[in-house]
Amino acid sequence: MAISDSLSKPVLLYFTGDTSVNSRKFENSVWPDPEVYDLLNYQFIIAQMYVDSWVPLDTDADLPDSMNTIGAYWMNYQRMHYDEKLQPLFDIVNHRNESLVQEIATSQSHYDAKLYKEWLDQGLRSFRIQEDLRARLDESPPDDLAYF
Repeated sequence: MAISDSLSKPVLLYFTGDTSVNSRKFENSVWPDPEVYDLLNYQFIIAQMYVDSWVPLDTDADLPDSMNTIGAYWMNYQRMHYDEKLQPLFDIVNHRNESLVQEIATSQSHYDAKLYKEWLDQGLRSFRIQEDLRARLDESPPDDLAYF
């Protein structure tokens, strides 16, 4: 999330799996669209969460024994935050991990490149509005208003 903040780009959370046939199908049919490709490559930071990763979770946190791999951690996160178990699942968030879109994207809802691009545009617009407001709040008051 620090990269998102420093580059002023939203994060595309992408819940996927090495064994997710639907994820590969989505990557091969939607992401190659030139407009989608440009948005993903130049306007977003993509964070892939592999829900089937068997890499041991190296943490000091007090987690249940069933959450001992990175995949189990991301699967639990996906279920708890989105009430979904399917992949692919996408969300667009800011650097504070706050969702920028009203709905998540899944392979069922956004298999069409045009719909997916519109969804990405919606998230990008929301991010830019938030960033603009943040910049305005960070500005100092003009000198003539400094004493009011």
